[in-house]
Amino acid sequence: MTNLQRRLLLVEDEMLMSALLADSLKNANFAVETAADAAAARKAIKTFDPDIMLIDIFLGSGPNGIQLANAVSQTNPEIGLLILTKYQDSLSSAHDLGQLPENCGFLRKDMVSDTSYLVSAIEAVLSDRAAEVRQDMAIGKGVADLNEKQTQVLRLLAEGFTNAEIASRTELSVKSVERYLAQIFDHLEIRGEDGVNQRVEAARRYYLAAGIPERS
Repeated sequence: MTNLQRRLLLVEDEMLMSALLADSLKNANFAVETAADAAAARKAIKTFDPDIMLIDIFLGSGPNGIQLANAVSQTNPEIGLLILTKYQDSLSSAHDLGQLPENCGFLRKDMVSDTSYLVSAIEAVLSDRAAEVRQDMAIGKGVADLNEKQTQVLRLLAEGFTNAEIASRTELSVKSVERYLAQIFDHLEIRGEDGVNQRVEAARRYYLAAGIPERS
């Protein structure tokens, strides 16, 4: 790592996590400023002029981290962006969080306890190698390849809803839900053989790829 002290803006609404990360990064020779939400982060950009932003995906009642990252990529494209989340990929939310901007990294929180790994990820983003830090692309490929409607149906299945309730929430017929589920099972190669329950296995695949969703 270079001896030049880089400026890092940490956007994290959990105070304990923010303090722990800030201390670790300061010890790794970063100048660190913190913000608890998107509005505070936008103000800090003007006064702190960060080289990179480390952004939690969920930031309370305001814009989420992906929305903030997209806004910053438009107004301040020179700032490196690294999304931080407890989930394994951006399908994890019960709502559509949007697409990541280009040249944005995606890192799971369970990896940041290793400061050297976190610093390496930050340096990759600062060196225009954000594609190396896209953990959402490295796992859960089968689930990630589903289309929007299939993903919606699978998420509701993972939340424990019946076909009738899924139909009601998606404005589909029960028959259409059954067809979507058949497509999902086929895409994920869940055959229902050897005593495997297809619904349970599909939900398990969703959990592995996206984390356990909050029931909406």
